[in-house]
Amino acid sequence: MRLIVIAVGKAKEPALREWLDDYLARIRAHVPCSEIELRDGKHVEQALRAAIPPEAYTVALEVFGTADQIGRASCRERV
Repeated sequence: MRLIVIAVGKAKEPALREWLDDYLARIRAHVPCSEIELRDGKHVEQALRAAIPPEAYTVALEVFGTADQIGRASCRERV
């Protein structure tokens, strides 16, 4: 297993960048992990699709949490 974190845009706030770096360092102690930052723009969807390996199990997170949400039990079944 490996984890790829793909983000649209850069984490500009120093506190957020520090938190992300700490999180990634902790995860890397257990699984290979990489981070990809994509430039926001009109071709971002194509870039996002290209960054996801074909065999990947994909979990999309939305910054405001307004995307369709699945329940905890359903999430556990998928993982």
